[in-house]
Amino acid sequence: MVKGQVGLVEQEKKRDRNDFTLTLILSIIVGITLIFFIVFQYFVFLVTIDGSSMENTLQNGETLIASRYADIDRGDIVVIEKQKVEKEQTINYLVIKRVIGIAGDVVRINSDEGCVYLKKAGENTFVKLDEPYIKQPNSTRIEGQSQVDFTVREGEIFYLGDNRRPSMDSRSDGCCSTEKVMGVVKNWAVSIKGFTTKVFSNVSQKTS
Repeated sequence: MVKGQVGLVEQEKKRDRNDFTLTLILSIIVGITLIFFIVFQYFVFLVTIDGSSMENTLQNGETLIASRYADIDRGDIVVIEKQKVEKEQTINYLVIKRVIGIAGDVVRINSDEGCVYLKKAGENTFVKLDEPYIKQPNSTRIEGQSQVDFTVREGEIFYLGDNRRPSMDSRSDGCCSTEKVMGVVKNWAVSIKGFTTKVFSNVSQKTS
């Protein structure tokens, strides 16, 4: 084989290697995009905080990832679908709150102390909740009532906002069906909220 032919063969091999590398990179990009689409289409969704009811845990404008199929437990932050009527039209909207009681629990709001007591399902005594996440200690009250008990039935949750004074929650709305819980914001999602806010804030749904 002459020198010129050797050079052509090497060029062909180099082109083949470049084509393979390019194909591999494109395949990886397509694969990652497809996985990303499937995950956000079926397993998680994005929400952006609109309001102050979850301060100081969550701030207005922050964006978080909510898991669609996570189990719901006490202490979880959840996204709830609600409805309101404006100008004779029913409007669906989302709120984000913290689960205090689950099925079988009895939640007691002691307005005199500004505290929450919980009698868990199957137990006989109320225990005062330790709530380091709330914005103002001893601020959980129901206007005009010194003490109110809420029994959480099967298929329901009792929820409160971490910023108790302005929050509209189960104190006024009562317990909520678990069917209205659209997703759960797990601790890992809260820990990366700075990243998700920077990257996804323009493509998420708003919650109050």
